[in-house]
Amino acid sequence: MLNPKELLDIFTGRTPIESFARRDIKITDSLITFAVVFCGVAVLLAGEYFLFRGASLLLSKADLQASIIELLIIAFGSLVLIPVGFVFHVVFAYAWGAFHWFIATKLAKSHEKLNDFNASVIALFASARLMQGLVFLVPVVGWIAAALFQVYSVVLMFKFVKARFSLSNAQSAIVIFIPLNIIMLFLLLVSIIGSVAILGPRFLVSA
Repeated sequence: MLNPKELLDIFTGRTPIESFARRDIKITDSLITFAVVFCGVAVLLAGEYFLFRGASLLLSKADLQASIIELLIIAFGSLVLIPVGFVFHVVFAYAWGAFHWFIATKLAKSHEKLNDFNASVIALFASARLMQGLVFLVPVVGWIAAALFQVYSVVLMFKFVKARFSLSNAQSAIVIFIPLNIIMLFLLLVSIIGSVAILGPRFLVSA
């Protein structure tokens, strides 16, 4: 597996993306790396919220029994949601990588294996997740930085795909932006359908 320093070096550019793109990583190693990063960051965030909520209940002089029950629910919920969240993110990362792989191999006429490509993609996801998780621990400023890091991760993916398949800037942009545009279109359709479903009956009643 990749250690935290390697992941930070990849994200910050200390390890050139061209060098990382040429590196052979086993899918099992990248999955273990992502699991350690995701669960570690999730535990830190859950712990921070647990302490913040506990301090808030203590200062507000809330009922002790009710406060203990709420904190136990938070702790139990975290134990359930963290593994579920990990599985969801792994499935998403693999499917996201597969989408990029399909387009890139057609443009580059490459015989790159999906698992070999996705091993690097998941490691790249782990790198971004580590940086986002660390800054997210800092309220407000960290949240803004985490959003900016998400945007930067797209740039990082662009550079990775370009180096991995020796594509031009235009070809790399196609590989990156087609999946993004499809996702954005899907979210737009969902929001429109949701808005119509919620507001539609109100319009009918008012009419």
